[in-house]
Amino acid sequence: MSLADLRDGGRVFIDANVFIYHFGGRSLFPLTLAIVQASAEVRKSEGLLTNDSFVVAIMREQGIVQLVTANGDFDRVSGIEIYKPADLERQDAPENLSI
Repeated sequence: MSLADLRDGGRVFIDANVFIYHFGGRSLFPLTLAIVQASAEVRKSEGLLTNDSFVVAIMREQGIVQLVTANGDFDRVSGIEIYKPADLERQDAPENLSI
């Protein structure tokens, strides 16, 4: 799916990398003990890295099912809809990376 496929008025979680690089990196959700504990469970059940497990834990706590990300690790998480903006995928292409 692409950003154009998002429903008007819907709630969407934007993956940190997308948010930082495209929206100025503002914090929207508090990090609570309950989220930290839920994140640990997500790491076990979904096999995600720590940062990614926080994304899923916060989404579930907030009742958000749509995620904008270029990170393929979220593809295996059940219960969320993934939106992958084509322009983000091109930015991550090896020929566009500078070292």
